[in-house]
Amino acid sequence: KPDLFLMRTSATEKFRLNKFEAAIIPVKRVLLARPGEASTISTKVADYQGGLNIVGGGGADGCTTYTDGTYCFVPQAFPTGITFGLDLRLSASVYGWLHGRFKNPDITVGVNPANKDGVELTIIAEPIKIPVVGGFIKSATAPAEVLKYFSQTPYWGNVRGRGNNWTKSSPLSELTVSHEHFDPSQEVFNEVRAWLNALGDKSVAEPSYWLVQTVANGGDVLGKCTAESKALAGIVTTNATMYLPGPPTFDQATSVLDYKVVAPHFTRNGEVFLGTYNLSINSKVARCIYGFSSAPISATVSITSSDGNSRVATTTVSERNGFLNLAAYGFEFSDPTISVKLIGEKVGSAPVAAPKPAPVTKTKVTITCVKGKFTKKLTSVAPQCPAGYKKK
Repeated sequence: KPDLFLMRTSATEKFRLNKFEAAIIPVKRVLLARPGEASTISTKVADYQGGLNIVGGGGADGCTTYTDGTYCFVPQAFPTGITFGLDLRLSASVYGWLHGRFKNPDITVGVNPANKDGVELTIIAEPIKIPVVGGFIKSATAPAEVLKYFSQTPYWGNVRGRGNNWTKSSPLSELTVSHEHFDPSQEVFNEVRAWLNALGDKSVAEPSYWLVQTVANGGDVLGKCTAESKALAGIVTTNATMYLPGPPTFDQATSVLDYKVVAPHFTRNGEVFLGTYNLSINSKVARCIYGFSSAPISATVSITSSDGNSRVATTTVSERNGFLNLAAYGFEFSDPTISVKLIGEKVGSAPVAAPKPAPVTKTKVTITCVKGKFTKKLTSVAPQCPAGYKKK
């Protein structure tokens, strides 16, 4: 289910790929209760663009999105232990950064055999489960940090009120508000954190996803290097409920790429929810950020919680297909910072010559050799008795 959004101004001849998003949605075919009735079925791809469903959604007969008038195609959870992927031949390159909902991605960007100006983009990855934050709280007893998001109208989401005289601008005490559709941003990041505190730091569901989409370029050094690459700069993926959009920020003082995520500490069953994080960064972009030469790059990945303590996690680093791949698995939430530091040889730095081994001083030894009544003493580094003589 890939969607491509292109733009062209009056000053340009060709369209430029402005946004890209794609998702894989497993479905189960179910016979409709009343086949043949009017439905939303269409054979046109354009009619299926826009929006993703939480697994298990649907109407009275479980069908509101995908139907052909006879069958309903109900979204399902991904099967475990199976990796999914997509291969796209695009007439234009995908620039900048992508972010996604999958684990351990393997990315390849090659030449489109059907279009010399385009690319063939292949992404293979494992689906992941995302913890959903949900619940109702009374406005009279709600924490101030939650109420401030409803201090102005219109209120986001669905609104119901008492009696016949209520409006969307009525006091919160007269309304029931269902607030939905959290899009990644710094403000929403803070809001999710506030809701976690109010709802007990626990998810209500963990639906599975496989999706990817473009994000805006970073600023300063990261943005400059992304623009200069003229290609896909990298992909950031995580199973966190919320994260800051865009690529990881570059800290000039520490030369570290930082990425902020937030999620419930516990699953709906009360188990500790463990985080995953993958960063696949174009090797040229990585070398541009740090000013590295073409020599091999290594990296370190660390996770620090909001209280400043280090989180234990499994981290891996590898480089293949022109991308440096870094991963961190098994860390705990609620509000950790993931830091990546690359290590390599600076451009223009002279290679460090290996120290010459110190000369080995060999000690001379003396031996005594005998043959009947005759005796000889020999001194050298490795003396040997002459023929017919034996060492005494």
